[in-house]
Amino acid sequence: MSAFYYCSSLSSITIPDSVTSIGYNAFGNCRNLSAVLIPNSVVSIGAGAFQYCSSLTNIIIPEGITAIEYITFYYCYNLIDVTIPDSVTSIGEQAFNRCINLSNITIPDSVTSIGRSAFQYCNSLTSITIPDSVSSIEYGTFNGCYRLTSITIPDSVTSIGYGAFQNCTSLNSITLEGDAPTFGANAFSGSDSVTAYYYEDATGFTSPTWQGIQSEAISRPAPIVAGIEKLEVGVNLWFNSASGQSHRIESSNDLENWSMLEDEIISEGDTVIRYYDTVGIQKRFYRVKRND
Repeated sequence: MSAFYYCSSLSSITIPDSVTSIGYNAFGNCRNLSAVLIPNSVVSIGAGAFQYCSSLTNIIIPEGITAIEYITFYYCYNLIDVTIPDSVTSIGEQAFNRCINLSNITIPDSVTSIGRSAFQYCNSLTSITIPDSVSSIEYGTFNGCYRLTSITIPDSVTSIGYGAFQNCTSLNSITLEGDAPTFGANAFSGSDSVTAYYYEDATGFTSPTWQGIQSEAISRPAPIVAGIEKLEVGVNLWFNSASGQSHRIESSNDLENWSMLEDEIISEGDTVIRYYDTVGIQKRFYRVKRND
């Protein structure tokens, strides 16, 4: 607990493999700490462990961590890139609050809960994918993310909390993939140009406005049809797509843990074909997901 708290001259650290946990506020206020290597032996990182580490620019959270705790990276305002493994199931309250330069983050499908104000004032985020394992978007989760331009809400989400997207002044598009969720006050307050798009077969929506914002019914995209052609030293994976649509391909060896194989695949026609080498791989599963 608070092992290196306020060590202002500490600029880098390599944590040995013998360490299994990083305690509460362990590196809090180490304002010159710019590089941390966390080994895979670490299975827990305590609340506030890296809060106010204002020189930290990137972090790779090791496999085995199941929770990003309360204020873990609070006010790490030079943090640009975070890698979250598939083992993480929850992102705690204010975990990345005021990470104003955070521009690249992927929330894996393993995450089932995102805490209050988790990404509040992450001013550099322009887009973020909410996995379909999440059931609610809490109070102030993306409040003040003023560069956020669009977001897709999966059909698993049944509630959007108070001020969840408040003051997202650049937000112009929100696509809701399921029925209308319950809606907290001021969820989109300050997002004056936003339009909510919902599928024609969804229930609970109204048009031309819904919950005080512009709304429009759209056609549900055609389902993805995919197939695999086995070759001598690899596979051809193909799937249908409309021109201009973006997809990603993920792979797994056990159907539980998935990793990104390729992202931002932009279709130029009706069918997309990708080749993947399978030398040395005994078993692999593939799945295709639409990004837009």
